[in-house]
Amino acid sequence: MYTVRRADIRKKKHPKIRKQILKYGVEVPRNVTHAMELDKQSGNTFWQEAIKREISSLVEMECFEFKKPDFNPGVGYQWTTLTVIFDVKQDLRRKARLVSGGHLVDALDNNIYSSTVKGISVRMLHVIAHKQNLKLLCGDVGNAYVNAYTNELVYCRAGPEFGEELRGSIILIRKALYGLRSSSERWWAHFADTIRGMGFQPTRYDKDVWYKMSNDTSHYEYICTHSDDFMIVSKTPEVIMEGLKQAGLYDQV
Repeated sequence: MYTVRRADIRKKKHPKIRKQILKYGVEVPRNVTHAMELDKQSGNTFWQEAIKREISSLVEMECFEFKKPDFNPGVGYQWTTLTVIFDVKQDLRRKARLVSGGHLVDALDNNIYSSTVKGISVRMLHVIAHKQNLKLLCGDVGNAYVNAYTNELVYCRAGPEFGEELRGSIILIRKALYGLRSSSERWWAHFADTIRGMGFQPTRYDKDVWYKMSNDTSHYEYICTHSDDFMIVSKTPEVIMEGLKQAGLYDQV
């Protein structure tokens, strides 16, 4: 009986060719090294500036704790990776987002569920605003997740995006960085604590719709949340928005 050897049926492997990704006519980098190469070819520093803005904002918000390259974080910490995701906005601004490899971390001991406002609740708030002559003000929180601290014990090594001075350092991730499994839940809890401190309480039907009596007791004020987006319903929504600013949230209306 003739047996077909594995070597006889093995297909010849061809080298993988990465396709060029274009958005609004601008090539999107695959990684930090590629971003620097594109800047060099274009004779500008657009991608490098986008990386610098992202890293600077995360460092300013104390998202990381930097240690020496030979630092051992100890038992309980899990290894992950950091990746820079690139994008091009409609006005051709370059955008860089640093994300962690949450798929490498075992998060079974952490709560990872976070809810969002129901569609019917948003429609009901529009009806209430129309009937009571209230204003609507929508916004989103920039770098929302890293306003909250993470419960996950994770560490990684700094890559070229951190510059030559910090490259190779061990990083302990302190904030709920994008990509971690529990980051969405951590942000939800942080935002809930913030607006609860402003006097709001969740409704019984939808815990992502919050309400309180206005200072002049003439009407109820509402906030509904959907991840890092929110909508305020009030006669003076600007006052509530200012309260969110004073609470340390970075909002962009």
